[in-house]
Amino acid sequence: MCIQTFRQYTCGCKKNEEYKQCAERLGTNVICTPVERVALDPSAHMCRNHMVKQGKDEMRRIVPRR
Repeated sequence: MCIQTFRQYTCGCKKNEEYKQCAERLGTNVICTPVERVALDPSAHMCRNHMVKQGKDEMRRIVPRR
């Protein structure tokens, strides 16, 4: 089965990372249905779309301790 890895950010967004084709479909443009989704270690940061530019108001949040 083909595997799609993803990472979850502290803002709640999930972004796709590496896609791995299974041996059966390797080298083709065909994907498995369904594709297995595998979560990577969660990020300690927000995604790029939720960060603010330097000099703008900063968003502050309490990060829970592990």
